[in-house]
Amino acid sequence: MTLTKSELEKLQPLLLLLTAIFSGVLICGVALGSKLIGIAGVIASASALTYPVTFLITDTVAEIWGKDHARRLVINGFFVLVAGFVIIQIILLIPGSDVWKNEEGFNETFGLSLRLILAGTIAYLISQVHDVWAFHFWKKLTKGKHLWIRNNASTSVSQLIDTAIFVGLGFGGIVPFWDVFVGQFILKVSFALCDTPFVYILVAYIRKRYNVHAHLESPVDSSLKS
Repeated sequence: MTLTKSELEKLQPLLLLLTAIFSGVLICGVALGSKLIGIAGVIASASALTYPVTFLITDTVAEIWGKDHARRLVINGFFVLVAGFVIIQIILLIPGSDVWKNEEGFNETFGLSLRLILAGTIAYLISQVHDVWAFHFWKKLTKGKHLWIRNNASTSVSQLIDTAIFVGLGFGGIVPFWDVFVGQFILKVSFALCDTPFVYILVAYIRKRYNVHAHLESPVDSSLKS
């Protein structure tokens, strides 16, 4: 089943909100990506704490709105990253005021981020496109049941792809690849596993709050119709 025109109109404000959050998290990931953090001895880019949120939103949109809307969300996010890249480039080219003494630190931080933006953009596009495809592959394979399987199976592999590309292109020659890759992937997968309950909660809330049931995964969810 697909969403009807009236259902799409009813859900439009929520989709816009999720898109805005999705875009904001992407930009945060870019802004924070140059910082390496250590959690329990694990080294990773700070963006490892932000990008799992994008997969949560992508999977929610895929579950409620379907593959086409999820793919459109990913493409829109790509243009957000491109716009961010262009804006940062322009700002870096504009000389700082004489009264501002942080020009060198600013340029050093965001100069590195330019490379990270390119790495993150490529990693994002490939991994998110895969995530949307894999989510619906598993949904078809499980006949629409077991949301947790498609959520975790699609996201885990997508995080592997994202991490390998991002660390390789973004930090290659700066820090040892495996030191950052392993930590980054562990953190991302850990957060991906933790976000499964939130996907269930968000999907259930949307179905009940907006009385939308086009993409119900099983007859059990019919209890949400009240």
